[in-house]
Formats: sequence, C-alpha cells, structure tokens
Amino acid sequence: MKNNLESSVESITRIDQKRSVTLSVAADKTTNAQTLLKEFNARTVSYKADLAKNNPNYQFIIGGVNDENAKSIKSLLIAMCFGLLLIVGTIVLQFNSYKQSILVLAPIPLSLIGVFL
Repeated sequence: MKNNLESSVESITRIDQKRSVTLSVAADKTTNAQTLLKEFNARTVSYKADLAKNNPNYQFIIGGVNDENAKSIKSLLIAMCFGLLLIVGTIVLQFNSYKQSILVLAPIPLSLIGVFL
C-alpha cells in the first residue's frame, strides 16, 4: 500500500452541525475497496482506542461505498418482501384457498435449489 498524504483543508465542513474532517482514499487496479478498508481498520485500532480515551467528544466514523451498498441492499430486500407479499395475496385472492396457493408457489424454492446445485 502506497501512502500519498496531501493537505486539503480549505474550509471547515460540518455534518449535523458538527465539524468534520473527511479522508478520501482511492484504490489502484491491484486492490479493491474491501481490502483497503480491512487494512485501514487494522492499522487504526490503537488510534481509535486512544481517541476514545483521550478525547471523548471526538468520533471516528467510517463510511463510504460500504454504507451505500448496505443501504441499497436493505431497501432492495424490503421491496422484495413487499412484492412477495403482494404476489401471495393476489394468488390467494384468485384461488380463494391457501392450500391451492401453497401448491402453486411450492415449485419456486424447489426450482431454485435445482438451479444452484
């Protein structure tokens, strides 16, 4: 890992009315964001502990691509569950029976098992 440090504080930025300092990292073609984040966390464990002990008013927050991916996946799972409930509700209303709806939907997980095996 190559370190290039450059001073770039031109103004005071704030997040939720609190001063913040943003650290940006770029990956070259030989690594990815997950590897960088894992190495960064390993190198900053002692720094985080010292910061929490000596300066309780400071926070060390890591965000970025991983946070955005987690939010996207969460919203997709919520939408998928909502859509699945609507599909099941529609089938139950069409057949007027829970048993027949289950018989119609039962092949779906079985076919997924066959796809992944």
